[in-house]
Amino acid sequence: MVAGAAQAALYLWARAMAKEPWPQGICLNAVALAAVNMPQAPRDAALTQAVVEMTASDRLSEPSVIADAVCFLASKRARTITGEVLNFSGGYRL
Repeated sequence: MVAGAAQAALYLWARAMAKEPWPQGICLNAVALAAVNMPQAPRDAALTQAVVEMTASDRLSEPSVIADAVCFLASKRARTITGEVLNFSGGYRL
């Protein structure tokens, strides 16, 4: 329940705050993470498998994929994308 409320707050924050810097040409976006494969922060194998089975992609998000997306959002190629939340859930909510 708390995670859902936090995610809803993130979506509302991104939408509301994106209007303020827009006149200066600044795009504001957010990234929402679910389970991320982090070898340096291992978690219980059974818990990880349970989470993976609940995703449409049958895998955890990889840090390099998230970094690539963030770099794109920070680039000039994304200059008309603002007020959005890029969700890395692997299809967890589908």
